[in-house]
Amino acid sequence: CWETRYSQFMLKYSYEEAKFEAKKILKRVVSSDKSDRDRDDPNAYKPSPVFCQLCQTNPIPIVEVMLKDIEIGFNVNMIQPYVDLTGRCSDMMTDVVGYVLARNCERGASETRTFLNPADGFLSPWLSNFAEFIGRFYKKHPQTNLVGILTAVCRRMMSDLPEGAGSAGSAGSGRQ
Repeated sequence: CWETRYSQFMLKYSYEEAKFEAKKILKRVVSSDKSDRDRDDPNAYKPSPVFCQLCQTNPIPIVEVMLKDIEIGFNVNMIQPYVDLTGRCSDMMTDVVGYVLARNCERGASETRTFLNPADGFLSPWLSNFAEFIGRFYKKHPQTNLVGILTAVCRRMMSDLPEGAGSAGSAGSGRQ
């Protein structure tokens, strides 16, 4: 698994360095999105090329930082600028984003990461932010492979079925 490969010092260092740089760029995206004058200024700092260049070197930790910001839900209005940030990335990079999205979908629920909000029974805010990012990302990058994310979602749905519901539903679903 790729996660165990970061145990060596130099690989761990590059992993942490990539996360640090990603946080700086994403912080810049937040600040540049707030000021409208930067959008019209041709000399203003544009984080998209820098982000794509950084993603070419070590994409997985950078995507993880971006998705962690989305899951935390620090600013729901930043989902579209984060998707726009990936607009100039290569096809390989968008496939890596698809892989990390699928891996995050396969992670199970925990005490801090529940799927339903216990107060009102609706989807948890992190899950709705994550779903919105996934939808916007795949709309912007239609060439990205959907098999991984769809497989992860189907597995999650099948594992969350109550006992006996899967066998009863498949037995009565045949047409005659």
